[in-house]
Order: sequence, then C-alpha cells, then structure tokens
Amino acid sequence: MKKVSALTIDDFISAQQYQIITDITAMPAKQQELVRQLNAGSLVWGHLTRANQKKIREYAAAQAVNLYNLILSNVDDLPSFIHSPSSDVSARTS
Repeated sequence: MKKVSALTIDDFISAQQYQIITDITAMPAKQQELVRQLNAGSLVWGHLTRANQKKIREYAAAQAVNLYNLILSNVDDLPSFIHSPSSDVSARTS
C-alpha cells in the first residue's frame, strides 16, 4: 500500500492486472465473508479451498472492474493528474 501522493505512473500501469469487485452483496454469504476476510488481511487467497476460489472468480468475472481502465476512463491526462491533482476532483471524474 502507498499513499496517494507517493503513487507513480508505474503503480497505475501495474493496476492492469487487477480486477476490483465493487459490490459483493449478490455473492453467497459464505463467499462474502471470505472476501471481507481477504480484504482485512486476516485470510490469504492461497488458503481458500479451490471451490471457494472458483466461486469468487466466477462472481468476479461477471461484474469486476479493471482498475486501470476505470482510472483512464475518468482522467484525461494521467501524468498531470498524478503530479498536480485538481482541487476540483468532480471536474476530472464526471
């Protein structure tokens, strides 16, 4: 984890490999709890059963968002945004 002020272009580029699940409410309760534990750091992905990994992946594949694409779709000039973010964030993300 890094502070936003310490992020670089390379950090955003590396986000291409990550998918973000924005809403887990439709996921079965057991998998919701596992995702919460993963997010909290009290559980490691490799310790989940293959069945649970598969269920989470199937849910994510249907509704996950690629963080990199999401950022690029909302920010016209990423290098400028990183080095001198606008005080009016809504102007850049609307």
